[in-house]
Amino acid sequence: MWFTIMLKKSWEVFDNIIGQDIPKRILINIVKTKKIPNSFLFYGKEGIGKLLVAKEFGREINEYKEKEFVKDIYIIENDKSIGIDDIRKAKELSFINPERNYKVIIINDAHNLTQEASNSFLKVLEEPSKRTIFILITQFPEKLLETIKSRCFKIHFSPINRDLIKDFLSKEIEDVDKIDLLSRICDGSFKKALFMTDEEFFIKRKKRILSFLSFLKREKPYIEFLKEVSSEENIREVIIFYEEVISDMIVMKRSTDESLVLNIDFLKDLYETQVLFSIENLLKTGELLFDFEKKIEYNINLALSLRELLLGILELTGGLYV
Repeated sequence: MWFTIMLKKSWEVFDNIIGQDIPKRILINIVKTKKIPNSFLFYGKEGIGKLLVAKEFGREINEYKEKEFVKDIYIIENDKSIGIDDIRKAKELSFINPERNYKVIIINDAHNLTQEASNSFLKVLEEPSKRTIFILITQFPEKLLETIKSRCFKIHFSPINRDLIKDFLSKEIEDVDKIDLLSRICDGSFKKALFMTDEEFFIKRKKRILSFLSFLKREKPYIEFLKEVSSEENIREVIIFYEEVISDMIVMKRSTDESLVLNIDFLKDLYETQVLFSIENLLKTGELLFDFEKKIEYNINLALSLRELLLGILELTGGLYV
């Protein structure tokens, strides 16, 4: 799917983009020196400003003024797959002279490039147009071809600082306790923080966390819990909830500092559960969940993998039961 940026410049320059000081500083220096690489790779967690910074960078190198229409910036994105036709169009576009200094082609969620598209795009990078800049954006850089990554100027984007998240949320909601909780559990992502303000999210979250804790305490039978997790529309999202729960219990084993706990509203439940585990078994449980999350990304027999995951966790709780 293609989009051309043809809107008025309604946002400010880098200074008014919240957070990401290091990436902004790197890009400002590149703009000043005018030594601009042909291709960039912006990588980091979802919803932390990668696309916003990419678009702003495109405007800056083309020296657009505040009220000018922005051309020469194109975005390719598709939440399922970016195919060969998209790359062919990008190649054609790259050889058309820009109206300003550079034509900027942003490939958002670049990890969705198909194998065929990846191979084709690699050839484009091997024979770059001097006045075209590609910016690849991804939260999963490991899914990109090494040969593509090696040809890109890489910039890592870190999760947003918790205090900045709080300042951001304070403009959207008034509940101080809710702001504090969201700043802990949003994984440093503005996008996630806004999504989590919805009341339905909190209802689902409570159900998932209490159910998982019940399973860990061997109160909820394996078969019942397996059916419950299998019925979830977004299993990866659920697994991330479980990872955060395990992470919190590991933190509680190692420290009495409650500011380090993410799910602070479940502090009592977490404490009652973590005393049943050794820290070694919590760490092993975390590894099992992380390995399963990777299998989700690569669609590796998820039904079988989920059964193996839950049985593996059961062994760490002290035995099997149905």
